[in-house]
Amino acid sequence: ALGNVVGSNIANLGLILGITALIAPPRVDRTLIRREVPVLLLTALAVPLMLANGVIERWEGILCCIGAGAFTYYTVRTAAKVPAAATVRTEMREEVAAEASTGPKPKLAGVAVVGLALLLGGGKLFVDGAVSLATAFGMSERVVGLTIVAVGTSLPELAASVVAALRGHSAIAVGNVIGSNIFNILLILGAI
Repeated sequence: ALGNVVGSNIANLGLILGITALIAPPRVDRTLIRREVPVLLLTALAVPLMLANGVIERWEGILCCIGAGAFTYYTVRTAAKVPAAATVRTEMREEVAAEASTGPKPKLAGVAVVGLALLLGGGKLFVDGAVSLATAFGMSERVVGLTIVAVGTSLPELAASVVAALRGHSAIAVGNVIGSNIFNILLILGAI
């Protein structure tokens, strides 16, 4: 699990941001750089500090989970204070509104739920198959977690980021990667 979190964060930063930049170099909002990037750096620095004694203690996990809750609260609270026009480009809002108006909300919610279920099921099949194959070839659990499982768990972020970049919204990929990495450390690592 630890290898998965670390490997997934590396895959998010290298693979996802790299592919997104190749498709459409992102323009990043300065508030993201001012608010979320420092949190990303602090959480990334916390990992080696927590592992200095060779184990993540229960109290460290609790602090991480509290940090995830605090970060979520802070992000939602500050986003509610900022006018929508300042945080989302007008063309993107219009595109989302046009897509949302193509069908009734319950139908759209159903499509989202089915898509999420397929994504989770497909991800699980991919990871299970890749892990079985890798262990059959004698790879250690650490290497499997750092590589195959990490890339497999990053595939949803990769899919979302590629679609966003193809639609001209590559800055979404940056926010996606930063948020995913923060929550990987605070919530996933904290919970394990």
